[in-house]
Amino acid sequence: MSRITAVVLVLLCWSFAHPAAADPLLASIDILLQEPTDLVREWEVARYVSIAIVTVVVLLGAAIAVVHSLPMTISKAGAVILGSAVTLLTGLNNAYVDFDHRQYKAMATQGRLLLAEIKVKISELSQFPQDQQDARKAIFEQIRRHKNEILALPTAFKERSVRTAAESSLGELPGRLIPPAHAQAGRPEWITKAPVDDEHLYFLGDAQGGDYFGTVRASRRSAEDQARAYLAGRLAAPQPGGVDGASAAKYLLDSAKVASTHSSYHSKERTVRVYTLLAVSKRVADSDLRLFGATHAQQVLPVQQQQLKNSVRTQSEYLNLKR
Repeated sequence: MSRITAVVLVLLCWSFAHPAAADPLLASIDILLQEPTDLVREWEVARYVSIAIVTVVVLLGAAIAVVHSLPMTISKAGAVILGSAVTLLTGLNNAYVDFDHRQYKAMATQGRLLLAEIKVKISELSQFPQDQQDARKAIFEQIRRHKNEILALPTAFKERSVRTAAESSLGELPGRLIPPAHAQAGRPEWITKAPVDDEHLYFLGDAQGGDYFGTVRASRRSAEDQARAYLAGRLAAPQPGGVDGASAAKYLLDSAKVASTHSSYHSKERTVRVYTLLAVSKRVADSDLRLFGATHAQQVLPVQQQQLKNSVRTQSEYLNLKR
């Protein structure tokens, strides 16, 4: 009896000293926070790099102006050298720097705010006892959503830049945000052609019915069903072990976004046809896959991550054509 008592006391002490080990949600927080925290730090560093490049280019431009006042031989040689340096820096900046320093600052600021919100939610999560499963899962999903918002910030800023350029060319008001697809006449191209994008996987939903809102929901379910089946196939482990592909695919689909919709009314049939373009971010999916493994006590195999990362949707797959 004394041995049993000692074992029980040791287990109790261990559970109090290591509460996160007995709590899969809290234990997975480090995995959840690592990538968004690293991203925000990278944006802050990239901001200063971008500022440094701009400053150097400005200084080189001023130096070129000064060199032109020197004797002809020195002037030509100096102008060539300094001009080449400006060209090289500008080329490197355009090739390897995705945003300017103001955009990096804005992304880092938003990322820091979301990380602060995540820390508040983590504090709330730690206060709930483990028997309050519904409340804990709801708070954890809020944390996961904020994490995914940080990962999606670069895409959001790129789309914002594209919209701004499109609106300027169309003469739109600056405060009016209209997706380019909505400004096109007729059906958008993505209905018949898979979008080309290395960062996302796209799925096309299609439904037709008499009730508009019911058809919209059916169209989205159609896209989600295709996405779920595709992701489950990509996550199928070619060797024993690894996360369950079907369960992981369902989990990853929670972060999918409706990129666009298009509807048309058929007067003869008195029905509406709705198309849905569903987008799954590869970066968010990879992050969620590791999070799924941590929270469900399943090992994510490197081959599963690689298969997801290298996923490419073919035209026939996108249009759901029978082979």
